[in-house]
Amino acid sequence: MRDATTILAAVDKSMRLTLIQEFPFAPDDDRLMEIERRSGTYHLGRDEGLEEGLEKGRCQVLKTMVLALLEVRGVPLSEAERARVDEETRVEELERWAELARTAARAGALFERLPPG
Repeated sequence: MRDATTILAAVDKSMRLTLIQEFPFAPDDDRLMEIERRSGTYHLGRDEGLEEGLEKGRCQVLKTMVLALLEVRGVPLSEAERARVDEETRVEELERWAELARTAARAGALFERLPPG
């Protein structure tokens, strides 16, 4: 039973649910033992998950901002341009687009790169 708890603590939630269903020796709750909660591995995974969640949240907010700025300013977007904004995952690129959306006369200008110089 102790090994089952350790294994369940190490896998992601979907795998944990699968294992709980497949193995009758696995505990039927999602609680971790106190020693597992204090482990470095638990905190490392938790911190990575929080950071990933924050990054995704920032991306979503920036996407909404880009689209809202263009909409409020009356700048139309094609379906392809809207999809490009929706599919972007780099915060730096979305920040750049949000800055450009404040003054762009057309949505396509967000995606153009000026030559360095």
